[in-house]
Amino acid sequence: MSSNKIIAVTVWSANDPLIKVYTLPYLRLILSMFPSVSYYLQTFDKGSPVQAPKHDNGISYIHASFSSSFIGKVIQYVRTIIKLVLLARNKDVAAVHAFCTPGAMIGYIVSALSGKPLLIDSLEPHAECMVESGTWSRESLYFKMLFFFEKLSVKNAKAIICVTPTMPSYVKEKYDYEIKDLYFKPACVDLRSFEVAANNTGNLKRELGISNEIICAYVGKFGDLYLEDEVFEFFAECYAYWGGRFKVLLLTNQSDEYLNKKSVESNFPFGNIIKKFVSPVEVPLYLSTASFAISPLKPIPTRRYCTPIKTGEYWAAGLPVVITRDISIDSDIIEQKNIGYVLKEFTINEYKNACLTIESLLQDRQLHSKVKDVAKEYRSFELAERAYAGAFKQLNISR
Repeated sequence: MSSNKIIAVTVWSANDPLIKVYTLPYLRLILSMFPSVSYYLQTFDKGSPVQAPKHDNGISYIHASFSSSFIGKVIQYVRTIIKLVLLARNKDVAAVHAFCTPGAMIGYIVSALSGKPLLIDSLEPHAECMVESGTWSRESLYFKMLFFFEKLSVKNAKAIICVTPTMPSYVKEKYDYEIKDLYFKPACVDLRSFEVAANNTGNLKRELGISNEIICAYVGKFGDLYLEDEVFEFFAECYAYWGGRFKVLLLTNQSDEYLNKKSVESNFPFGNIIKKFVSPVEVPLYLSTASFAISPLKPIPTRRYCTPIKTGEYWAAGLPVVITRDISIDSDIIEQKNIGYVLKEFTINEYKNACLTIESLLQDRQLHSKVKDVAKEYRSFELAERAYAGAFKQLNISR
């Protein structure tokens, strides 16, 4: 059996959750599907040397240092590109597998200089998303460079996997290019890991001081692509509706100082927040204690073409979700399947409507299994398996 070495390009740290819960599960799936394949995984690591292994069952890590400055990034990217091009030529690499468009920028250059075919995985807008969120200016070098390479990489990729079925319309409008052969793979979730034993949930509830409260879960941070004040205003309205029965479970490393400040500003009791910063493997257990969850992404235009990992995790845990409008296809699914509430605007009346809807949904004894069925349909790794089978066929890599 011939060996197919592939370079996986990311711009994330080896310890970043996007490597642990998003990249590595897919690479391991591919390794199980294609026994002849092995991977070199490129990461950019902050601070001191990471504890990630150099080798991990068919995956060899290539670590580079992270730089926060523009010039520093350019220098490090150039060094990395040279290293990867030499690797591609000297190790008879079969393909370059780039994750998201920042990774695709590096992947495209490596592909062009080495002559190896490029697979873009998890294609979604990034440059425009950063502008819409207020992180970058449209006149900034960051935006101009990434947007330029987004177009180039998409037009020259051998195979493309989008995170939403709506992404081709964005590519046509923004890049003036029609993708002929593409595959669809959302942010998939290991559904088995969310099958939590009832006694484990009960033990954790006792540890957290939870009994019959209404618990709203949120995994992640505030700010950047996520709402801030609006979320705490929603929490305050939930408290007004359910009273002391309502509590918030925050799985975050956000500071207590920040959370206390936002609580005071919104008149939501800080004491009703349960904050924990847990590892990805612990998330299913903690979510099993919740009643519902919130996915508060800013409803900027490009979010239509992205896929939030957390929504899939909430569904896998069987939780109804309160989500903002026009987020991927998730907002539409939640509304059509009646498994949560879509916030059309950020008003007290709309927050009250969300509370009323969640209260009604929680009376349904079949809700938990109904939501899990949605997770199986829209977040199963079977979707990823089908996408990789098609994409690797285009790369002429067989099982």
